Amino acid sequence: MTNLTVRAATPDDAAAICMLVRELAEANGEETSATPEFVSQYLCTPACAALAAEADGRVIGFLSYYIHPNLYHAGPTALIEELVVSGDMRGAGVGERLVVAAIEAAKRAGCQEISVSTMYKNERAQRFYRRLGFRDDALLLEIHFDRADEGGPVREDGSSSTVNQGEDSA
Repeated sequence: MTNLTVRAATPDDAAAICMLVRELAEANGEETSATPEFVSQYLCTPACAALAAEADGRVIGFLSYYIHPNLYHAGPTALIEELVVSGDMRGAGVGERLVVAAIEAAKRAGCQEISVSTMYKNERAQRFYRRLGFRDDALLLEIHFDRADEGGPVREDGSSSTVNQGEDSA
């Protein structure tokens, strides 16, 4: 693809990015509550950023990331949050261009590392990121507060409980 450009996403891209986020959610069999207004707010939040891949005036992909200080590394680190390429453009190198641009942006920002997570069953994405130099280094564990089957530690009887602030830390 010769006319592909990768640039910083702006609030003007919010509607296109929102559509891509919805496409990602649908591909995962889920829904998203993302709106163009929320995307615009995200893009205006300090430390949050996104890159847009554009071809022929159309946003065909995006990558969101944020940079934050990290005590262990005694400096900033970056985390890629979402990478989405429009279904009709997958396999054309768009995702790779976005990730390479994010890596370069993290380096320019003085980051000590850049990380990404993907669903553990998404072997295709894992192969993609490994091909670009990412390595297995950590395990990301999550609790989703908006899901009825999650919400805190599980008791011996299988029910959820709220987090006990007095328990040992990890």
